[in-house]
Amino acid sequence: MTAKTKDLENATREEIIELNPITSKETSKKEVVKKLQRIREEHARNQKKDYSHVFRKKSLLNMIQVTTVATGIELAFAAETAFVSPILLSIGLKHSEMTMVWALPPLLGFFVSPFLGSVSDRCRLSYGRRRPVIILLSILLAIGMVLVPYGHDFGKILGDIPEQGKVQFSVIITIIGIILIDFNADCIQTPARAYALDITIPSQQTRIINTFSTLSGVGGIIGYTFGAIDWMATPFGSIMGDNIPTAFMMIAVVFLLTVIISITSFREIPLPLIEKDELLKPVNESAVVAEMKRLNPDYVETESTKDDDEGEEHMTLVQYLKTIVVMPRSLQILCLTNLFCWMSHLCYNLYFTDFVGEAVFYGDPRPDSSTYSLYEEGVRFGCWGLCIFSFTCSVYSMFSEVLIKLVGLKTVYFTINFIHTLSMLCLAHWPCKWGVLVHSVSAGTLYATIFTVPFLLVAAYHDKECFKIKDGKTVPLASKRGLGTDIAVVGSMVFIGQLIMSLCIGYFINYIGSTSAVIYASSFLSFCACISSLFVLYI
Repeated sequence: MTAKTKDLENATREEIIELNPITSKETSKKEVVKKLQRIREEHARNQKKDYSHVFRKKSLLNMIQVTTVATGIELAFAAETAFVSPILLSIGLKHSEMTMVWALPPLLGFFVSPFLGSVSDRCRLSYGRRRPVIILLSILLAIGMVLVPYGHDFGKILGDIPEQGKVQFSVIITIIGIILIDFNADCIQTPARAYALDITIPSQQTRIINTFSTLSGVGGIIGYTFGAIDWMATPFGSIMGDNIPTAFMMIAVVFLLTVIISITSFREIPLPLIEKDELLKPVNESAVVAEMKRLNPDYVETESTKDDDEGEEHMTLVQYLKTIVVMPRSLQILCLTNLFCWMSHLCYNLYFTDFVGEAVFYGDPRPDSSTYSLYEEGVRFGCWGLCIFSFTCSVYSMFSEVLIKLVGLKTVYFTINFIHTLSMLCLAHWPCKWGVLVHSVSAGTLYATIFTVPFLLVAAYHDKECFKIKDGKTVPLASKRGLGTDIAVVGSMVFIGQLIMSLCIGYFINYIGSTSAVIYASSFLSFCACISSLFVLYI
């Protein structure tokens, strides 16, 4: 810390005493937090660029602006979920081969996503830490949105002859597009969430995460509605060539608009500026305790127990990346629970339209079959089920904060998974149209839970600077961990889950002889998440 910064910090601390001439024993922790927040807000306002918004409360409109990108991300997921499996099956791939294709994006994402989280923690660009990563991933995702629906056309240009079964270029280009969509749509969530948390004060972090989840549901509703529309009956369909390309292009345009809205909402404080100015750092538990002790030398910290080793102020890249591999036990259990949740959700989500087309409508995904029209009808009907899924996700997210306050995170985490277990079991055993719509409700609540609870827990671990409770007291780690990295590590469970399911589910479908196998698997994995959630650390 520079001498100038120290002088400024001392001056602001004196200001606290002058403005609040009360005894230290009368000063509550909440009052100290408010004072420190106001001091930082005023200090941030006096920089070359105004960063005061980082330390003040955000309105609902502000939160919507910051998290609008969640709508775009879910739009991309909707296009991928509704159409990629039918596209792959229509160009001649078998179920086992199709599921193997789904293994490629998570295989890449598992190794790259935590690294991107680390990069977003350490990026030193003047534009900020998170937004440059968001921009890069958004561009790559948009390219994928073009390659997937037009992979067949690009293949013909490169020499494919579909009439003779020569479609290798179409397959390669489509797979590249799938990788770009799936990988970047998953990876972009890490910097997007970290960006939202960075510019939000701790008391509003639950609300910003819930807003992120709510807008994800809105994106899903829009995206799956686009998938359910018969675009060939509109002028757009004739311009774009078919239903699927039209839906993809409409979604791509909306996605880019949502990214622009989010990244232009609030500027980030550049990392070099944070490092050299103590008053531009967040008001965390350490800052509050230090101020409480300054006001009251006899103050005893009753909520946490400090380890002897406080960790280094600056970590090397090797040390930083080591935190990705070496995790506290609390994070390990949280990751395991999130893994089961994602595997359960992916069984439902990635193969749902195919399940409806085959198991409910008794269609055949091969274009030359006599029941292909039934399969297409089933895919479109499945999109309406996915619309209900997204609508439920959005509505539930609006009230989840109240629900969490009433019954607690642990009860919510366990109960939602248990309901989903029973719901998927019923859908698999009795596949029917009404079941497609009704049981999609439980899938929506599970998805909203996946989007909120794990990240609220990670935010709480970092806010309290602890990953363990001993003798009723929170125990901080000896070494520091990056918020972006931990969000990425927990979020990367989607990649492991997708990889495992991609390698196994195709053979499971062939063994059972029905696509109902994926729904049975979803039920079982959600039950595993129920058990695992009982051992998660809840602060």
